[in-house]
Amino acid sequence: DQEYGKLANAFGKYEKGIILISGTEEKIDPEELYYLARTLQWPIFCDVLSEVRSDGEGYGLVPYYDFVLREVGSDPSFFPDAILQIGDRFVSKTLLDWIGAMKPKMHCHIASHPVCKDATHTITHRVATDAPSFVKKLPSFLASHPPSSWFDLWKSTSKRVKEKVVSYFLEELFAEPHLFHLLKQVSAPAFFFASSMTIRNGDLFFFPEEKTGRVFGNRGLSGIDGAIATAAGIARGRQEGIVAIMGDLTFLHDLNSLPLIKQLPVKIIVINNDGGDMFSFLPISKRKEVFEEYFTTPHHLSFEQGAALFDIPYSNPKTLKGVKTALNTPGCSIIELTTEQGVSKEIYKEVEGLNHFGYSLPQAVRID
Repeated sequence: DQEYGKLANAFGKYEKGIILISGTEEKIDPEELYYLARTLQWPIFCDVLSEVRSDGEGYGLVPYYDFVLREVGSDPSFFPDAILQIGDRFVSKTLLDWIGAMKPKMHCHIASHPVCKDATHTITHRVATDAPSFVKKLPSFLASHPPSSWFDLWKSTSKRVKEKVVSYFLEELFAEPHLFHLLKQVSAPAFFFASSMTIRNGDLFFFPEEKTGRVFGNRGLSGIDGAIATAAGIARGRQEGIVAIMGDLTFLHDLNSLPLIKQLPVKIIVINNDGGDMFSFLPISKRKEVFEEYFTTPHHLSFEQGAALFDIPYSNPKTLKGVKTALNTPGCSIIELTTEQGVSKEIYKEVEGLNHFGYSLPQAVRID
């Protein structure tokens, strides 16, 4: 209790703070988290692997925060003095670089282990405890803050950005970002977002308004290996269905795991843009003489025969409506979406352009 009191006193010094939530070993009660946010009057940034995001909209949650941060950029009105971080890894590089550039006065990291994981080099306090207990207990040591202009600033800005993003996706283009905007409306017990562009698109665009299935992912040194096996393991372990989304190269890396899904309610959406689209975001993409051969590595394959080899139902829808129909078909299946290279990059630019109010990002997060 003494340690909680010290932390509460430290947090109480700062009106301008934010709460970061990533994936945690134990499920955090969303209502208890919202109560903490209401007490502090701090907005909440939820990583795609946080179960809180999968619970839908809630008090203080900032949706589409990557685009919110790209709008506010280096406007000092949005600089936090304090950060309460619950969990370890975050998918959003924009978020991490923004925090690193801000250099908050207090950055408290809550984790269930004693290992120091400080990607932004800003952590000032560490507490090794289970996240649900911390979130439940801390408010009893805090004085309630009245409604603040800081909280209202984030609320109004995020609302404005959300309206523009949602409006953009009313036109149902057959592209990867639009798929993730669609998935938040899909009723599934769980989702698996594979590494590379898939998890990044999920973090950018998967913000469900209502409760939906939990999102799983492989973060760390695993790269794109073992994605099909991971989805099968989650389905078997939870005894529930799962929708797994992965890129074409990720799928190719783990073809030999396809027999694992035959008797499980696993639906795999393969986004086939003929190679590694993630590299189109890097400066090397301008070096046409080496980019395709060594980075994009096009394979010119479709996966219909791969599905047939393992006797797994296959479809190749050409519209988002067709994707929804395929997802509603019982049993396991492979759903191949044939898209074009570079489309996602252009969509990012268009969505970012909707929300640019004249501020530039700190140099650490500028994206050319």
